[in-house]
Amino acid sequence: MTTTFGERLDDAAAYAICRLLDDGGAALTNAAALSLATGNFQAAGGLTGAAGIAYMAERWNCQWDPDKPGFPTEGGGPSGCQEASGGGVFLEEWSPRLNQWVPEAGPHRSFDSFTQTSCDGEETSDGIATYTDIAFTRLDGTKGVINSIVYGDSCGDLSRLRGRVADDGECTKDFEGGPKLPIDNIPSYQYTDESSNCTINVETVGFTTSAGGGVDPVFKMSPSSPDGDTRNTGCAGGRTGGCCFSPVLYHQPGGPCGPCGPRPPFPPDKDNDDPWWHDVLKQATGVAIGNLVASALKTFFEAQLAPASFTLIAPCDKDEQKNPLEVKYALPIQNYQSRVLSQQAVIMEILQQHLNWKTPICFEKNESGRYFRSISFESEAYSPNSNARINKRFRYRSQSPGDVRQLATHWASFEWNTGPVIVWHTGSPLGSPKVWAASIDEGKRVIRHAGGEAGVDPDQVGEWGVGGSDNSRYGVSATVKLKRVDGCWAATARQGPDGWPEAAY
Repeated sequence: MTTTFGERLDDAAAYAICRLLDDGGAALTNAAALSLATGNFQAAGGLTGAAGIAYMAERWNCQWDPDKPGFPTEGGGPSGCQEASGGGVFLEEWSPRLNQWVPEAGPHRSFDSFTQTSCDGEETSDGIATYTDIAFTRLDGTKGVINSIVYGDSCGDLSRLRGRVADDGECTKDFEGGPKLPIDNIPSYQYTDESSNCTINVETVGFTTSAGGGVDPVFKMSPSSPDGDTRNTGCAGGRTGGCCFSPVLYHQPGGPCGPCGPRPPFPPDKDNDDPWWHDVLKQATGVAIGNLVASALKTFFEAQLAPASFTLIAPCDKDEQKNPLEVKYALPIQNYQSRVLSQQAVIMEILQQHLNWKTPICFEKNESGRYFRSISFESEAYSPNSNARINKRFRYRSQSPGDVRQLATHWASFEWNTGPVIVWHTGSPLGSPKVWAASIDEGKRVIRHAGGEAGVDPDQVGEWGVGGSDNSRYGVSATVKLKRVDGCWAATARQGPDGWPEAAY
C-alpha cells in the first residue's frame, strides 16, 4: 500500500525522533527551546529538561538513556544538582576513555565553587587536564576544599562534571550555566519510505516546550538520496511530484497527531535575532495553542479531586487522658473550583480554632512550693585538693513556711556521702533539688529526707534524673553533716519568695 505524503512525513519524524533520543542522550537536556506557553526562547536544561525529554520518549515510544552523554556539548560548568538535603550530592566526572561516570567527591551538602589553579593545555587520552580547587560544604555544615584534576576539551572546561543526588537525598539547587548543546551538533537523519522508496532528509532546527512540560523537536524535511546527499535527488529546478517536494517545517507538539502539521520553512523578513523558524512556528501554531490552552483549562477545572483531610492539633490544650485536642477537617470529592472555595472556608475555621485554643505558646503548671529551704553541709575532714573542708549547699522548696527550729532538728543528725553522681528530682512541690552524691541511692536518700520535712513523697510525685562527671575536680567523696555558723544551724527557711532567710540557734 502506497503511503500519502503526510504519512511519509509522520513516519520520517517518528524514525528521526527515536534516533535523536538514542544518539542524543543527556546532551538533549542542555538544548535551548522555544516556549509555546510564553513565546520566549529559553534553555531546556536541568530537571525540567530531563523530565520533558523522558516524556517525549514515552509519547513517541522510543528509548532514551539519561546517563549516556550523547551529542558533544560546548563550554559551561557542571550540570545536574549542586546542593541537596538528606544524604547529599555526589560530584561525578564523565570519562570518554572508560565510557562511564566516575566518582570525583562526596556525598556533601553542596559544591560551592570551582577555581582553576593551573593548566598546561596538553592534550591527553582523557582530554586537557585542569587542576581545580573544588570548595564544598559537608553534610555536617563544615567547609572543605580538595584539589582535583578535571578533564575537558579546553583549560577550565567543567562540562564533564555533574552533580548526582544520593539515594536518600533531595536536590534543593541545580548548577547554573551548564554545558550547551549547539543545534549544529545534531546530525541529520535519512528516512526511506518502503512503499514509495522515497528518502527524506530530516534536519533538527530546534526544540519547543509546552505548558505541560513536554519537549518536542522542530524538523526541516526535504528530499534526499539514500546516502544523505540532498543535492543529487533528481529534484533540481523546483520539480515537484513523486519523491520531490519543497522543504517543509514539521512540528507536532504533544506527540503524534499533534495540532500543527507541515509548513513552508522559508522565513519572512525578520527584525529580531531569534532563529528563523520561530516566527513561522508562532504564526502557524497561534490558533492551535489557544485551542489547546482553552481545552486544558476546561479539563483542569472539570476534573474531580480526590477526598482530602487535614488535622489541626492543639499545642497546649489536652483531654482528660492528657492527649492533645485535635480537630479534623474533611473535604469530599470536588472539582477544582469547589475545592478552592471549600479550602477558603476551612482556613477561616482553622484560624478561629487556633484563637480558641491557648496560643501561641503554653507552659506546664508549676508544681513547686512557695517556701524555700537552704541546707548547708560541711565535712569534718579536709578536702584532698585543698586545705579547706568540703561544703555542700542543698536547696529545695516546701508548700508551708515551717518552723526553723524543727527544720534544724530534722537535719541536725543527718549525714550523707558526697561524690561524682548527680541525682535530681523535678515535677513536685520540692522544686528541682539536686545532689552530688557517692551513688544514685545516696542521692535519692538525701532528696527523700528533704521530702520528709516538706511533706512530699518524691517516689510518688515527679520524676528522678541521674547524671555525673568524669572530671576528678568535681564530685570529691566525703561524709558531710549539717553545718553550724556562729552558733546557728545552717538550715534556713524563707517566709515566701521575697522573705529573708531565717535560721535557728
